[in-house]
Amino acid sequence: MKKRMLYLRKTPVQSAFIIYLLALGLILFPTQWLGDLFFAEEKMAVLFGLGGMRVVMGAVMALIAVHTGFSASFLPRSVKGVLLALPAVLIAVNNLPIVALARGDASLLYGGAYIAVFLFECLAVGFFEEVTFRGIVFPLLLQKTGTSVKGRFIAILGSAAMFGLLHAVNLLNGFSGAVFLQMGYSFLIGAMLAVAMFAGAGVIFCALVHGVYNFCGMLISELGQGGFSAIWNVPEIILTAAVALAVIAYFVVFTLKSKGESARELIALPEQE
Repeated sequence: MKKRMLYLRKTPVQSAFIIYLLALGLILFPTQWLGDLFFAEEKMAVLFGLGGMRVVMGAVMALIAVHTGFSASFLPRSVKGVLLALPAVLIAVNNLPIVALARGDASLLYGGAYIAVFLFECLAVGFFEEVTFRGIVFPLLLQKTGTSVKGRFIAILGSAAMFGLLHAVNLLNGFSGAVFLQMGYSFLIGAMLAVAMFAGAGVIFCALVHGVYNFCGMLISELGQGGFSAIWNVPEIILTAAVALAVIAYFVVFTLKSKGESARELIALPEQE
């Protein structure tokens, strides 16, 4: 299929910001109306509406990725690539408040269909955001910075910063320190998943990890009960810090030692038919 938007790759930085602004505009689009078409209960409508619209938005971004020649990175390059990126799964699963749930300090109020629809929403958000940022924005920046070790780090940090900043839109719902916390961990997750792309894990893998991370991290706040202090107890903080530091060290070393060929594959121009 002929790629019709390869011209965007002639000005990669400007194009990355265009994609960023498009993503910002899409996430400001109302979503609950879609959920209201299928569910009378408000919480179900909110969850399904957001998930459904993110699927549509993700499809739009996927089409752009196809026509800019980046769709080859959607699927894993190899089983080895997925295995090398597996430490990212530890971060995602560890986002579940395991200690608080085990102690009974946190618990679920909703189950069954609510959990299923919430999982759908999380996976849909992960799909949209990963196609946008790891599938398009990151390789565009990498095309500008180059595939040297320095260039790789600049592209990782730049795309992660843009991803974190996108979440500042939540300040429109009211000023909250939690939004800045969200921006911070979104930056870290964005950097980690960018490295997973170097490993050859692919956008779909990143989307799954992203969705699981969101599901585990917001399960209690969306469908359960448990205060901040109850969830973030001392054992949970120690466990999270230990896992995070270990995974960060792993991905930093991986980026330093990985060869430039894996990065060059992400920005290779496709053959035209």
